[in-house]
Formats: sequence, C-alpha cells, structure tokens
Amino acid sequence: YKGIFHLITAAIGATAFYNTDNNPMRIKRTIAQAAAGDFLIRQAWNGHPLIRVIDNSTDFAGKMKRLLAAVCRVIGIPVPLEIERKFLVARPDIRKISKKENIKISASPIVQIYLTSKTDAPRRRIRKREVEGYSIYYYTEKQEIKTGVIAEKEKLIGPLEYFNLAREQRDSHFRPVRKVRHCFLWENQYFELDFFEDSLTLLEIELTEENDKVTIPPFINVIKEVTSDPSFSNMELARIK
Repeated sequence: YKGIFHLITAAIGATAFYNTDNNPMRIKRTIAQAAAGDFLIRQAWNGHPLIRVIDNSTDFAGKMKRLLAAVCRVIGIPVPLEIERKFLVARPDIRKISKKENIKISASPIVQIYLTSKTDAPRRRIRKREVEGYSIYYYTEKQEIKTGVIAEKEKLIGPLEYFNLAREQRDSHFRPVRKVRHCFLWENQYFELDFFEDSLTLLEIELTEENDKVTIPPFINVIKEVTSDPSFSNMELARIK
C-alpha cells in the first residue's frame, strides 16, 4: 500500500462518542477491548514508510479534515504540505527500549541520492528503502514553503528507473545519504528515529497540522530541536564541502 491511514477509535480520547448501538458494523466490545484492538492494529502496520495516525484531539469534522489532508499529502493532490518537527537526540539503545517499553521498533536501511535541479525549482531526490528484506524505491520533489512546512510530491518508481536516475542525473555536489530509520508508535504518534553513519541521530515526526501537539517519548534524550536549523536537513548533511 502507498499509505496507511489509521483513525484512532473513539474508545481512546472520545469515549463519550463510543457507542456500539449506532453502528451495525461495529463489533460489540467494551471500551477497554476496543482500545486494545486499536493498539494491535497500529502495531501490525509499524514499519510501513507512510503511516498517518489520526487521533481524537478535535471533533469528528476536524478529524475528517485532518484525514483528507493526510490522504492528499500521500497521493500528491493538490499541493500536499509536509509539516514536520525534527530533534537532535542522543543515540539510544534500540533493543533495550523495545524490550523495556514493550514496543515494536522497525528498522529500515535507507539510501538517499540527490539529483540535479534547476535554480529555484523543487529539490529532486531518489530513495531506496529496505523493508523486511524487500527494497522500495521513491522519486521525490520538495520545496520549502516556510520553516517546517514543505510542499512535497512523491511517487513509487521501479529499481531500473532508480538506478538510471542515480547514474545519469545524480548531483555531484552531494554524497549519498545513508541511514537506518527506526519507526515506532508512541502516544498515538508515529516517530522516525534516524541513525546516520557518523553517529548523528535525529528524531522526526510528521504532523497533519502545524499546531499538533508533540509528546516526546520519555526514553528519548532530546539535545535540542532543530526543525528550523537548515544545517540538519538531509540535503545539507549530504552536501560536499
């Protein structure tokens, strides 16, 4: 699937609206059972490259608005915006965290290559991502609208197109970015923890709205937020100086 959109059950955060009598398709379960089932479904998709979790922090109309924005963002219409927060963190022990916190953490090696782009045009890149032994390839165009808000268009490509673009259109001013991305869910939020080759470690979360609240997991030691610091962008990290 190109994207996974998980709508948190009303049994979590909106219990007043959880009613098994007004929906014939809803299995009759207690609030606790519904919440537990919701958690298991989210964990089943953990590690997918594009997961969006839509919680109950707004009313239902607001929830649908955020869902629509997330869908548009993934399929590329009309001009989807990527809203993210980024943090420089101390590199944690993934195995200890997974065992101690009893959470699933999926690791995906990533190679990202920047392509030549015209001045003032969207920055072009290709990416190879390994997921459970399989490789997925993407072509992406990004252009910053303002700090933390980026217009992005992304599509899946085949391995042949990926290798041809890497050979013929790679921008020689940038080295390939190599990192291992660790994905996990915490407090209904989908985090991406990137381990770069030089020990640099960045934590990212993509939001559906700019004012979405971010709850940093207690087992992550944040050094500082770097959302507005261009030197921590992947492109700058790849730049040959």
